[in-house]
Amino acid sequence: MGLNFHRMLFQGCFSLFTIYIMATPATLFELETPVEERMARLDSEVAHIGADVSEMKGDIKQLNAKIDGFRTQVDGKIDGIKTQLGGKIDSVKTQLDGKIEPVRESVVTLALTTEKSFGELRVSMEKSFGELRVSFEKSFGQLRVERWVDRVWWLLITAGVLGLVGRSFKWF
Repeated sequence: MGLNFHRMLFQGCFSLFTIYIMATPATLFELETPVEERMARLDSEVAHIGADVSEMKGDIKQLNAKIDGFRTQVDGKIDGIKTQLGGKIDSVKTQLDGKIEPVRESVVTLALTTEKSFGELRVSMEKSFGELRVSFEKSFGQLRVERWVDRVWWLLITAGVLGLVGRSFKWF
């Protein structure tokens, strides 16, 4: 009876204790705060949030004013730089226009000189080709006369060789 009884008694008590705890509602162990306290806390939090929002609105208005001031300063500086650069660009343009005209004139002069030189070269080449044509025609004319002379010589040599061969074979 000793040890087993005590063990069964302990287990039985423990199981009754757990059933009691499980069956009791949670409201007995947790203390609920009343609704009025929660509403008062929410009201104070909303008031803090409202104050924070109003501070943020004020800060945003200040930032907008600063941004507008900065924008006007930047616009003024940009306009100043634009006018300065416009003046510098115009002065550089006039300087370049003054330098471009002599270059343009020299290019036109060079083009005219080149055209004139090519014209002279064309005339001299036509003259040279004409002279070359005449000399070729004279050479070919002499070649034709010399060709007839060569043909006559070949005929005489061939007749002599055939005559020699005919005599040696006593053909005539």
